[in-house]
Amino acid sequence: MIVVILMVILVNRTTFGTKIYMLGTNAKAARYAGLKTTQLYLKAYMLSGLLAGLSGLIMMANYNSAKADYGASYQLQTILIAVLGGVNPNGGYGKVAGVVLAVIVLQILSTGINLFPEINSFYRFLIWGAVLLIIIALDYSNPSGRKRKKAAKAAA
Repeated sequence: MIVVILMVILVNRTTFGTKIYMLGTNAKAARYAGLKTTQLYLKAYMLSGLLAGLSGLIMMANYNSAKADYGASYQLQTILIAVLGGVNPNGGYGKVAGVVLAVIVLQILSTGINLFPEINSFYRFLIWGAVLLIIIALDYSNPSGRKRKKAAKAAA
């Protein structure tokens, strides 16, 4: 929760957060606006690496060991959380609150699946994949979603 609060403050209340949104929306326009895009990319990747390292330490504390493939089972879940949270994979759109809400919804869905013992736990990935496809289809059928995709293609 501390990291979530810090990220909300960083993204919504600082010029760095605004610059990151500008960079994600249109890197060429951000460069023409006078932003030092290379430094912004470097800072964003450094922050991402710091948070990934913190996550790795938390996972290592839970498992009492370290393996390179521990995070492999979280790939689909991570993509689903990002898309469900309203984050545009092309950049420029998304809020921390949406991602937190997506984590809560996904945890409720996972707990709901566990309530039915006749459903095999391997079907969880199938259900998550189906939810991901439904969210992508709904986003594409939404007129504002199509406009964002066209704008992202035009910017690239």
